[in-house]
Amino acid sequence: NPTLKTFYQRLKEKKAKPIVALVAVQRKMLILMFELWKKNEYYDPEFEQKKAASLQETCCTG
Repeated sequence: NPTLKTFYQRLKEKKAKPIVALVAVQRKMLILMFELWKKNEYYDPEFEQKKAASLQETCCTG
């Protein structure tokens, strides 16, 4: 997942130890899985892009 990879790399750039960054990514994944399970939804790898496009559309048209 490119979003999680970027998150991991950003944490490492902030001088976080690799294991700390990895645990942070794991936590983020668990939260995502729990939210999907709770809402009974499937994972959409393009969710971030769709959300950004929607916000851009709302911002510029409204």
